[in-house]
Amino acid sequence: MFSNFGFKVPRSSRDFAASGESKKLADAKIGDVILFTGTNSRNRTPGHVGIIYSIVGDEVKFIHSSSGNAKGVTISSLDEGFYKKRFMKVVSIL
Repeated sequence: MFSNFGFKVPRSSRDFAASGESKKLADAKIGDVILFTGTNSRNRTPGHVGIIYSIVGDEVKFIHSSSGNAKGVTISSLDEGFYKKRFMKVVSIL
């Protein structure tokens, strides 16, 4: 998606973790990248990436490609327990 607007971004979730400007979740903005561990939350290396789509109050929604039940591009809430425990950090690319 970023390349459609002329932004060069990393291809892997690990490379995203070292790119852009890291920020706290409380300072996140729409368009920021949100990073998660892989499916094993105990392994604290990046394994999944989304783009913040909506912030309403404390609820953060992000768009991402899922291999789970959604199977494809979907919108999820960080409040879903599965993603909340896997959350690592937010990175601003823009």
